[in-house]
Amino acid sequence: MRRFLFLLFVVSFSCVFIGCPAKHHWEKETFFISKYFEPTLFVSQIEGADTLFVVKYKVGNKDMKGEEWNKYKSLCVKHNDLGLSKPYKYSYEYGAKVVAWDFEKVEIKCLSDYDKEHLKGSSLNDITTFYTTTLYPFLKSGYEKLADPKSFGIPETILKLLYPAQWLHSPDFKFSLSSFFPNIPVVRRTSELKKDDLMVIGGGYPNTVPHLAVIRLDKRPDKPGDYMIDVIFTTDEGGTITAGGIVHFD
Repeated sequence: MRRFLFLLFVVSFSCVFIGCPAKHHWEKETFFISKYFEPTLFVSQIEGADTLFVVKYKVGNKDMKGEEWNKYKSLCVKHNDLGLSKPYKYSYEYGAKVVAWDFEKVEIKCLSDYDKEHLKGSSLNDITTFYTTTLYPFLKSGYEKLADPKSFGIPETILKLLYPAQWLHSPDFKFSLSSFFPNIPVVRRTSELKKDDLMVIGGGYPNTVPHLAVIRLDKRPDKPGDYMIDVIFTTDEGGTITAGGIVHFD
């Protein structure tokens, strides 16, 4: 009995002075990410900019049930999205919808000869720049780490693609990007991407057309014409997701 009372005292002392693990009321709390989903990815060229293309997807709105709901909870824990205990203190709309995959690497390939150095099936990682946004540093920091997208030197054309929600709310693009945001830009040569760059990327928000990534071809092909491009994402679980599409060069 004394031993039991001693253990009870130790547990009580720990909870008061150290803190007990938080109990999550999944159905009641508000989480920054409202939905994870597994869409079909595809490549789409940007009109009027033949060296730019995007990896796009469609967002579903069905309610999560059963295994899907369990997976959502596990991803919330994985990404440290453990519940907003009070209203979000920044003037930014939460409720992000993101793909249910974290990636380890990206490989971009052309399915025909691109130039003398990049023959059919070879990697274009060394001549492409990869742009996306990631929520991972923000979630990992406990909803604290923010960034000013304008400080990254990203061309306005690409900023519009990376931040469609903010662009819609401010057509002149000056007011909406005059502050800091939780979806932090990633700008790297594709061959230099790191794992943390590819976690919780491309968050979409209500009433927007989300882009998983924007890719810039830094070198044009030797000849004009249509080129079939594949963007191959390798997940942290070892699977691959491929987005394909035609990019036209005049």
